[in-house]
Amino acid sequence: MRQPFTDGMREERGAVLVISLLVMTLLVVQGLAFLATARTEGTIASNFSNQTRTCYAAEAGLESGLVDLRAGPASTLTPTDANSRPSRPRH
Repeated sequence: MRQPFTDGMREERGAVLVISLLVMTLLVVQGLAFLATARTEGTIASNFSNQTRTCYAAEAGLESGLVDLRAGPASTLTPTDANSRPSRPRH
């Protein structure tokens, strides 16, 4: 006597293996995509931080130049004493 239920399961054993391999491959690809996204986010944050620091440094330089220009000709250096000017502390 033939049992139809067990015969059908024997034919489908290979299909379960193939489907499980496909699912595992999909999970690995998804994990790699997540890692790439995390790395990209770190790069974006670093670039934003560098841009912010550069912007503030440029703004400070402009402000320093405006202070020197507003001080007028009394504080203007001549070419001979340009090397003897005390340096400003950098922040």
